[in-house]
Amino acid sequence: MRNMKLHTICILAVSSILTIAIEANAQLDPNMEAAVDCSVAECMFRGNSQARDAIAGFQKLPTFNGEAKLQKVSRYEDNMDYVVDRRVETQFAPIGELESVGTGRDSRGQEVRFYGSAVLISPCYVITSHHVAFQGDTEPVEGKDYSMKFRVGVSSNPESAFLGNTVATPVKWGRLGACNANDWAIMKLKTCVGARPDIGWMEVSKSSAEQLVSKNIASAGYAGDRARGSLSFSVGKATKVNPVNGLVKHSASYAPGQSGGAVMVVEDGILKLVGLNTTEYVDHKTGSNQFGTYSDEKANEFFSISEVVNRADIKAMLDADKAQYETNPALARLARPMPRRNQAQSI
Repeated sequence: MRNMKLHTICILAVSSILTIAIEANAQLDPNMEAAVDCSVAECMFRGNSQARDAIAGFQKLPTFNGEAKLQKVSRYEDNMDYVVDRRVETQFAPIGELESVGTGRDSRGQEVRFYGSAVLISPCYVITSHHVAFQGDTEPVEGKDYSMKFRVGVSSNPESAFLGNTVATPVKWGRLGACNANDWAIMKLKTCVGARPDIGWMEVSKSSAEQLVSKNIASAGYAGDRARGSLSFSVGKATKVNPVNGLVKHSASYAPGQSGGAVMVVEDGILKLVGLNTTEYVDHKTGSNQFGTYSDEKANEFFSISEVVNRADIKAMLDADKAQYETNPALARLARPMPRRNQAQSI
């Protein structure tokens, strides 16, 4: 077994342990999917109202005096998400938080720090959204360091929300198209935290996007308007596949910060990962992204990952990673039942 020690999260973190140079093999994938164009009618998502602007807005929070402030939320008032107790709901241990090492500026010149969620799919690899991993860049910029902090686990220290952190760098990704088509990236961790007995990784369903339609789904991630380390959880139903970008419309609520977080189903008696939180619907006439109830015309969307993780090169990479360890430490915990709203923490 490898050394599973994480860098402990301190109030005064030492920056030198939080960043590494982007790996040499993090190059453009020759098998990337083709970009997709979309019509205005099918592409009313946050950040996508302008042509080729593929930022979904789930990871970009303006910073003021070092503090991240939520821009807007996208929730259905009759199906709000809620915070679950990660100390109890241990089936969600493989879901972590990403934060950019540095800050950048958005199209309006505001300083921003990028936050998002990611899910362990093997001991050493996480999957997240492309727009999170590349911090809003529609294509990787040569020479730019896309390292991010990956925080995971539950700390016994009341001053620390997470057990610790390691560094994640992109190694595989899709070619991000308009409407957030192919919005995925796989990142390699400096420390293989998925092998820890208290963390593990998510098992991935083989269900395609089409096969998920009409199924009950659950969404989880670290929303930017919750306290640090608070995992937001919502249930809903997959309703249809968007023919323009291949994303799956669904009725679960979520907010900025949850991009790259888990969309799950119960399958074979355990919780399995089927997709990634990707886009929020925005009314192009009013600019609003808050609605009383769900409709297919005002749907959030997720990216179905089965085709990606079963692609020959990616499957071989993940299988080789898992083969270095005995079993998935999270397997028994993934059989836990879904949490209910009355079991949630107060918000």
